[in-house]
Amino acid sequence: MSSKRLLLTLFGSKGCGLCHEAKDALLKVKKLVPFELQEIDIHQPENQKRWEKYTFDIPVVHLNGEEILMHRVDETKLTEQLKKKLAE
Repeated sequence: MSSKRLLLTLFGSKGCGLCHEAKDALLKVKKLVPFELQEIDIHQPENQKRWEKYTFDIPVVHLNGEEILMHRVDETKLTEQLKKKLAE
């Protein structure tokens, strides 16, 4: 078993339907490949820079600080990507 840490960060907004779908997809994937999930609401004042960058692109997902997904989450591809990252 790998001791690598996977941190997925979901940048979104409370009123964003695609963001809710993305979170649901991430939680399904989490049942197959363990990772820590962090959610960041880009509309909070402390996240102004992320709002400026992602306002028209949410949801956005980062893996360990690197942007990997935007708009939609493909569960199969994400699962494969996470398994590959763990095997590195």
